[in-house]
Amino acid sequence: MLINANNLLHGDDRRIETECIVIEEGCLHRFNDILRQCGVDGAIVGLFDTNTVRAVGMHVPAIDQMIVLNANNLHADEAAVRSTLLQLREDVKVIAAFGSGTVTDIARYCAKLKNLILVCCPTAASVDGFCSSVCAMTFNHTKVTVPAIAPKIVIADLAVIKNAPDRLVKSGLGDILGKYVSLADWKVAHLVTGEFYCEKTVKLVKDALNAVTDLVNNDILQGDDFYLQITYALLLSGLAMQLVGSSRPASGAEHHFSHLLTIAPPTLGIHTDALHGESVGVGTLAIAEHYRKLATELQMDDSLAQQIEKTVAVIRQKKRIKNIAFYRRNFDTLADMLYKENENDCLAAVNAQSLQDNWQEIKQVLLDIPSVEELKSMYSKLGMKNSLSDIGVEESKKSLVIKLSPYIRNRLTFNRLSLLINEI
Repeated sequence: MLINANNLLHGDDRRIETECIVIEEGCLHRFNDILRQCGVDGAIVGLFDTNTVRAVGMHVPAIDQMIVLNANNLHADEAAVRSTLLQLREDVKVIAAFGSGTVTDIARYCAKLKNLILVCCPTAASVDGFCSSVCAMTFNHTKVTVPAIAPKIVIADLAVIKNAPDRLVKSGLGDILGKYVSLADWKVAHLVTGEFYCEKTVKLVKDALNAVTDLVNNDILQGDDFYLQITYALLLSGLAMQLVGSSRPASGAEHHFSHLLTIAPPTLGIHTDALHGESVGVGTLAIAEHYRKLATELQMDDSLAQQIEKTVAVIRQKKRIKNIAFYRRNFDTLADMLYKENENDCLAAVNAQSLQDNWQEIKQVLLDIPSVEELKSMYSKLGMKNSLSDIGVEESKKSLVIKLSPYIRNRLTFNRLSLLINEI
């Protein structure tokens, strides 16, 4: 499969930085030819970790420098960036990431710092960020999304991807199926604040979702086409993020749920060793159930709308819903950072009249998210983790994670919107 990413825009005058995507078996053998055909030259550094450098099916192309990071406890953090930059030759013009999410984010961030051309060579269909222009970094033990460099070229060799550990592709499936929630959150934010919303971008993400659901519906649960379609779906999602310049189309309350599990403040007792997509998948189930319940039970009448408007008015005066004591009680050493993150509360943009006027449409957006039963049926067919206990967290913690996860990022989701209602 050869994709000219800008052809996906169908006449839109915006441009995607990713010019070429190749998804086929053995395409790493054509690595240097593909770069030349795309007009990329100059010294190339390949960034690997100790797992990806010896991945089954891996062909290491002719490159000028190889940096191999220790895969043991590797994170996209300050230490990994520092290690990479210290080893980087001064004459390097191109950085090629051979890995999954962690290696790619490290390379993407270094490319931004050093103004390098980025080439992504995913070794597993595990995350949706390969084509993104932002990256998820862990700075000061906190997950943050920062601007970075989108790849000019993606070379996805199915000979490597289909031989990656099965757990990684199931993680990728969780990342994709989370888009049911993220798209709903984006639409709701648009309806209640007028936030920018792009139908063409939404279509890209829905195409990614459909690529996965079609596999389930047609019982294509293994084989070359299975890996091809999942890889394609993950790359589409990344292109959608690139198109709007943020993770908004692909990251909503389900990702905030996942991020809280990742940082796992010790006061909450929610530590997990789950992969990103595994916790996103579990978060999708929890948030889908929560949203559909609220859509069914909540009545948006004049009285509630007026009370919401009063609360929003207080927030607009730079007064907080929660004080620093709340953050310290729940988030431990991360309290000050998250308190600052939420300083200019996104709830200040909520228009209570728009919320009331659009309530029926909002309810339908939430009810259009598949039910937990439907999602679990898909998860079961795909062999995915489908509960908190599956990822080592007590089921009794679910309501707590739902309640606290909106504070992880200052982005309007329906879960964060529900904080207004909870305060009334």
